[in-house]
Amino acid sequence: MGISRHNRGVEETALASLAFGYVDLGVKHGLSREALMQAAGLDERLRGDPDAHVPVFAYMVLWRELLVGLPGVCVPVEAVRAFDPAAMGVAGQIVLPADDIAHAAALSERFSKLTDTAVGLRWLDRPDCT
Repeated sequence: MGISRHNRGVEETALASLAFGYVDLGVKHGLSREALMQAAGLDERLRGDPDAHVPVFAYMVLWRELLVGLPGVCVPVEAVRAFDPAAMGVAGQIVLPADDIAHAAALSERFSKLTDTAVGLRWLDRPDCT
């Protein structure tokens, strides 16, 4: 499933650097690197390329793996804590000045609507993320 910037085309892609950040977050909390990489279809060779892209589906798979595999971890909060703001690109610059996660989500949603007015946000309540 891993693809590079050279063969992007048909499917929607996103920067690979954050996908690897999610893998590292899972490993930090005890999940298997190999299992996460395989589930998301990531290729370790893309890790060093700042312009490498992976299918957006890889992000969905990683989020599922993290949420299911780490029931006692508030994944969104831990991800923000763990990621280097530079690796988060524009998104990092948007959410860093936020007062809390709700404010960060609102800022992110407003920015996303600049390029796609259909973008919306919905909250999922998890009792372990208080």
